[in-house]
Amino acid sequence: MNILLTGVGYNNKGAELMLCAMVEHLRSHFPEAKLVCGFGGVYENRVGRGLYQLLPRYQKFAGLVNRLLPGQLRRAGFMLPWEIDVVLDASGFCFGDTWPDSHVTRRIQCYPHGAKIVLLPQAFGPFQRESIRPLCKGLFDRAALIFPRDKESFDHVRQLIGSEEKLHLAPDFTNILQGFVPQSFDTKYHGAVGILPNEKMIAKNEKPLQEAYVTFLARCIRKLAAQNVPYFLLCHQKEDIEVVHLLQPHLDHQPHVSSESNPLYIKGILGTCRFLIGSRFHGLVNGLSQGIPCIGTSWSHKYKALFDDYGCPECLISDFTSMEKTELLIDRLLDDTGYSVARTNIEKRSSLIKQETIDLWNMVDSFLHNVTPK
Repeated sequence: MNILLTGVGYNNKGAELMLCAMVEHLRSHFPEAKLVCGFGGVYENRVGRGLYQLLPRYQKFAGLVNRLLPGQLRRAGFMLPWEIDVVLDASGFCFGDTWPDSHVTRRIQCYPHGAKIVLLPQAFGPFQRESIRPLCKGLFDRAALIFPRDKESFDHVRQLIGSEEKLHLAPDFTNILQGFVPQSFDTKYHGAVGILPNEKMIAKNEKPLQEAYVTFLARCIRKLAAQNVPYFLLCHQKEDIEVVHLLQPHLDHQPHVSSESNPLYIKGILGTCRFLIGSRFHGLVNGLSQGIPCIGTSWSHKYKALFDDYGCPECLISDFTSMEKTELLIDRLLDDTGYSVARTNIEKRSSLIKQETIDLWNMVDSFLHNVTPK
C-alpha cells in the first residue's frame, strides 16, 4: 500500500511533529506500506525517515520518466501520483475562511486522482465565504473519514455537507508521542517557566493588539524576574525570534532564548517546565499532554477548544490588554498547592485524551486494512 502524507513536513515544528506521529504509528502497524511525502522539503529529512518522494503533478513528465526508467524510480525513492492508494491529510488548519481560495485549491490539487482520503484531526471552518464553500464541500464529499479536532470545527463541516456520517471528533494526535530532552539543554532550566512566543500573534492582529501582545509577554517576564523565578524563551519557529527582538526594549535584562530543530527535543524540553506561557498551538499541546499547566493566548478558535479539552478554560487569555487575570494565574501556579491541583487535573484529562487518540488510530487502521492497493 502506498500512503501519501500531506499537510505535514518541515515548514514548522507542529507539522513536523505530526509527521513524526504518523510515521511512528504507520511503521508499527503497516510495516509493508510505502510512506510518501509531497514534493518539496529537504532531501536529508525525507531519506532519514525512509520516505518516498511524490513526483510533481506533471503527468506527461512523470509518464515519460517512468517509461524511460522503468523500475528505477522506485529504487531512487520516487512515487508517481497515480500509484497512491491513500492520502492521510493532517493540515492542522487549512480549510476555511481564514485562507484564500487559491491556497485551498492548491492543497486540494495535491491529492492524486482516485486515492482514498482521510482528513486526520485538524481545525476546520468557518465556511461563510461563498467562494470557499464549494471548494471545501467537494473535498469533504471525496473524503472517506473526517476528524474535526474540536466541536466548533465539527459543526462547521456538518453544516456544510449536511451530514455527520463520516465525521468523528478526535484530538490532536501528537499527544501520545514521547519527547526527549537533548543533552545540550541546560539543566539549570529544568523546572523553569517556558515562554513560547508566536509571530502569528503579530501577523494575525492589528497594530494595537500587536503592541498589546508584546507588552503582555514583557509584563509576564518582568513579573517572573521580579520574583527570581527562572524562565526561558523557546522559539518554536525561526520567525518567532522577531517577537523576541520586539520584547527586548521592554526588558532590563537579556533573556535566555532556546531553540531546537528536533520537534521531539522541543517536546522533551517543555516537559521539564513548571508551567508554560505560550501562543504556539503544538507547544501548548506538548505541555498539556505531559501534564504541564499552561497559560495561553489565541489567534484561532482551536486554542479555546484545546484548553476546554484539558479542563482549564480559565487559563486561556482572551484579553491580553489586561494583566489582572494573568498575574493571578501566575501566582496560583507558583504556589505549590495551586500548582499541584492544576497539574493533577490536567494529568487526568490528558490520560483520557490519549485514549481518544488510540481510538482514532484504531478507526484509521480499520479503514486502511480494507483498502485494496492498486
